[in-house]
Amino acid sequence: MPVVGKYKWEFEIPGSGKQTSVHEFFPGHIEYSMTGPAHTTTYTQNLVSFDPGEQRCITLGSGGDKEGVYFLMFFRDISDGQVTIYKRKCTTREEAESFSVPAADAAEDHGWNVYTRV
Repeated sequence: MPVVGKYKWEFEIPGSGKQTSVHEFFPGHIEYSMTGPAHTTTYTQNLVSFDPGEQRCITLGSGGDKEGVYFLMFFRDISDGQVTIYKRKCTTREEAESFSVPAADAAEDHGWNVYTRV
């Protein structure tokens, strides 16, 4: 994993309010939580593979409704205080492995988001 520690992204959903997305990175897994009026969830993402060349991280969900769900994450602009992340839910590991690195202005899957260290 290219980062270790806890990072959050806060955003507004029109008509609903502020949501907070938190990823806590460990060497072999990620603890994820989302809180806010529109949606609240927690689950673990267990590391399947990491490609340092593309900064591509594939994880497998564990817990709640994310059991067995593959997640694809790309990282960029990593510094001491923040990291920019693109995250996508995938149906299969093959989908996660073959998905191209998103463009800098990609809007699909909520696009690239800047997470700050907590």
